[in-house]
Amino acid sequence: MKLNEQNGHFTNQLQVIYNEGRLYAVFDVNEDTKTLRLEKIEDLAQIGFCCDNGKIKAELPSAVEYKGTEYTLNSIGGNIGLGVEILIIPNTVTNIDPSAFITYGDLKILKQIVIQNPALLKDVDIPEGVEIATESFQVEDLRLEPDIRITSNLDGRVMEFNVTNNKKGLKLCHMDEMDDIKHLVIPSEVKGIPVTEIGSWAFDNCWDMETISLPPTLKVLEKHALSDTPLKSVFIPENLWTIEGSVLSGCENLVSIEVSKENKFFDSRNNCNAIIDTPNNILINGCATTVIPNTVKAIGTEAFSECTGLKRITIPDSVEKIGKHAFCGCGNLEEIIISDASLLVNASVPEGVTIIEKKNNKSNQ
Repeated sequence: MKLNEQNGHFTNQLQVIYNEGRLYAVFDVNEDTKTLRLEKIEDLAQIGFCCDNGKIKAELPSAVEYKGTEYTLNSIGGNIGLGVEILIIPNTVTNIDPSAFITYGDLKILKQIVIQNPALLKDVDIPEGVEIATESFQVEDLRLEPDIRITSNLDGRVMEFNVTNNKKGLKLCHMDEMDDIKHLVIPSEVKGIPVTEIGSWAFDNCWDMETISLPPTLKVLEKHALSDTPLKSVFIPENLWTIEGSVLSGCENLVSIEVSKENKFFDSRNNCNAIIDTPNNILINGCATTVIPNTVKAIGTEAFSECTGLKRITIPDSVEKIGKHAFCGCGNLEEIIISDASLLVNASVPEGVTIIEKKNNKSNQ
């Protein structure tokens, strides 16, 4: 894009007016590499640069042209001071200062950052409540309501989606019988709308499903979303931020659980084959091969529910609480090693399981 020069000179800083004069930005210029670093954007709330649905939006340029030379935006500096609700960052950006969006914490305006590579935000301070998206979308523009259903064909069979309650994506809610599919790929989008949620019991017709590819657009797994399926392995993508209870209950063949290292909300540290709530250090879902790390402080409600492949488990001393029904339905569980057996009082440990208390080397049955 070509720029409109603000004050008639060009030094190490370039002042740019673009988008028909509605956006003002200041860039630091690297003449050697012909690259730009964003230093400031004017408060758009004061000059009325809005998208069609009334939300204040800024789409940063990937490059600007000055006197026949194109300069590429590849960096965003600290405290850029932008007062917008939606910020769209181009693919050319490879570096973002950790304090880039600090100002937003005071303004409480920013609602969404759209970026194709969310890993760039790993060390960046993101204000609470700000959504990270890989695409800019407005489902409202399509006049869709939550009760409208959209279908997508897979080998001639139907995957059925609802528009999510917040109208920002689609929720996979039902699938036709797929008893002959061992590896299932969930699409990132249907008809241009991102798939962001998977509903309860969405895969109750997938009796042969051993592996599943969850899309990077996915943000929510509802309760029992993957329950009672013959899954052997599952990978949790980087943008998933809500996992409701018993998501993996009854997956008796499950032996491998891995969470993307780019996910800020959950992890599977030390290759533990479990899903851990990262901020709270709570193990929320496990499987037959789970090894509980000694950094875990709690085991969540129904964390191993209906895990019939689980035979032995060691609870590290770091665990201070075990949720209700954590071991409910673990019919083949033989042994639990733990320092304080009283933590198991509400865990629904099956009858006949040997409890070994480490602190006094005492066994109970």
